[in-house]
Amino acid sequence: MTVAPDTLSIQLVFPRMLRVAACDSCPYMTAGRCEGAITRGSVELEAGPGLIGCHDATRIREYFEYLRDVEPIPPQPSQHNQLSLPVFIPVLESGMAHGIELNPSRLYGVYLRSIIDCHGSFKYKTADTLRKGLHLSPNGRLAMFMTATDTLIERAWAYSELRDFWQRLANFNFEFVTSATFSVYEDESRSDQIYNQDRNFRTYEVFSKLGVPCIPFLFFNPSSNLDYQNIITWLMEREDIKYVAILAHSYKHPRAFERMLTQTRSIARDAGRQLQFVFVGASTIDKVVLILDEYPDAILVSTQPVSKARAGERIGPGLKSERVNPTDANRARLTICNIQQFEYEIDSVRCRKLRYELPYQEVLPFDLVSNRSFAPAGRARSRVG
Repeated sequence: MTVAPDTLSIQLVFPRMLRVAACDSCPYMTAGRCEGAITRGSVELEAGPGLIGCHDATRIREYFEYLRDVEPIPPQPSQHNQLSLPVFIPVLESGMAHGIELNPSRLYGVYLRSIIDCHGSFKYKTADTLRKGLHLSPNGRLAMFMTATDTLIERAWAYSELRDFWQRLANFNFEFVTSATFSVYEDESRSDQIYNQDRNFRTYEVFSKLGVPCIPFLFFNPSSNLDYQNIITWLMEREDIKYVAILAHSYKHPRAFERMLTQTRSIARDAGRQLQFVFVGASTIDKVVLILDEYPDAILVSTQPVSKARAGERIGPGLKSERVNPTDANRARLTICNIQQFEYEIDSVRCRKLRYELPYQEVLPFDLVSNRSFAPAGRARSRVG
């Protein structure tokens, strides 16, 4: 049963009453993207390297105008109709055991950290050398999930204009990529939250313009009605988006994971069409069960089969792992066995589940009058991740 949120956000009760000095000239307030100082970081005027903060209106405006001064990219075709995704996508890593024989017809994933180093430089020059480094054939199927530590993804953004970064990623011939995962922490300043949301959407448009099918990650402050309306509007302006990615490993505590499912449920209700969710990083059987209870057609992505094998651990029933002492040759076999066992566990859960309606399902406390109110002019509504 879904756990109800602990409390209702104060901003839902007292909208536009929590303000700091910078709010009076904040461009996000003027643009209707911010309710005011509704987070701890905004109220406490949090500041520091790498933060925009809500303490300096001039600094906020510099970042606001930076994204609006770059070349605008109108909504691009998602090309999602070209994708046919499996129920499980194992993520490969650099440094896997030699001699591993991966299924040449299978779709695999790779994280950004396996493509660029801590300085933002590319580890591989071509699509062929990348696949060789991951023990794939030259025609191996590969997708990139643009998730990384905050430091690494910020470095990638900093170099993106200087090193033709996006085009170089596109040249790796991925079957699809995801948008970036700039963090939107619930306690950080609203200026940082909104700026990072806009950057995540920007990377989706950049990849789409380059002709690479891109699956968007959706990050927002679940206590902000304006954030929520913004992502619903964004989705409805891009009616051909079928897949939506969720960074599941960011929700480690069971209650946080339940709140994440509340958010996805709300998006599925309000987006106006059927979406398919791609959950990245859900690697325990409890989380797999919760996801498949809610979304029997969900796609799961995990690095656990590979990372466990590299650490000398075998994945067994219930996705429990045990340490073994394999040789390098056996480690290659262990990787394959872990991938097969992980997929078997997912299939077992899926087969045991019968789709049914729960008597009560928590959703976000935002009352959207009508999906039609968010539809762009001249476009008809379509159906609803």
